[in-house]
Amino acid sequence: MGLPTIDISLFYEFDDPSRQVLYEDPLAERTKAIKALLASLAAYGGFKIVGHGIPGNTIQRVFNSSVEFFSLHKHIKNSAAGSRHKNGRLRGYWGRGMLDPNVTDLVIQETFVAAPATDRQAPTPWPIGVRGDILQMTMQPFPRDCANLHHDLLHILEEALGLWNNELVSRWPSADGEVHCTHHPVSRPATTSQLEALVSQIENRDARLMLALGFQDGTSEEILVVCGATVRKRIQARLGTVGEKSRIASQTGRDGQHPKYSVSYIGYENSAVYVT
Repeated sequence: MGLPTIDISLFYEFDDPSRQVLYEDPLAERTKAIKALLASLAAYGGFKIVGHGIPGNTIQRVFNSSVEFFSLHKHIKNSAAGSRHKNGRLRGYWGRGMLDPNVTDLVIQETFVAAPATDRQAPTPWPIGVRGDILQMTMQPFPRDCANLHHDLLHILEEALGLWNNELVSRWPSADGEVHCTHHPVSRPATTSQLEALVSQIENRDARLMLALGFQDGTSEEILVVCGATVRKRIQARLGTVGEKSRIASQTGRDGQHPKYSVSYIGYENSAVYVT
């Protein structure tokens, strides 16, 4: 079984006239979508989505800006050098050869981490110059779009899993979400998915991940959604999959390698909420 693609527009209001054109029986399609969603959660701990409302040209523009940023001279990129804020969040640019503050090891990839403009506690450092200004104007609204989608997905998961309204949403503060733009200069065999590796890396260092959204190539409307530990715990309780390890299917580039560039959104759990 491969990862199903769920049209999450089915979970929005049905008074849109275009809905009747797309689906003769939206409620029946919604029931089918929930069944496919639950099956994918049980097997993989994630799924793919379309119909999310983020325009394809917005995703493409962010992806292109990310690729352009990594092509800049190192002194421009280093002007946005990353730092760890007191709340534990990493923001800004982390380049090859820099020390990773989590593992005191050299970084083998380039990453730029952008927070929502509303995050005043851990603001994003932006690169200097005109190119940096363009990057900021393109990138800064994107975490907000992703945060809204993250919020909607948690409500959809609540419905699919039979949870109380806001049972998952209340555990996630939108200010903690962030966009990760990554460049892997060296091609790697596609033995595991790029997003799976990212999620594993984050969970090893910060177990408060709620959902990760992967924009794998910047050209497709499809978004890969991966659930963190708290959401997977709810899935296991609902579907009886305790002890099983979900695994996201491999995502490869055209040459069978990991894609060199990726854009992902990471939503974190509220650290003040006790996890039962």
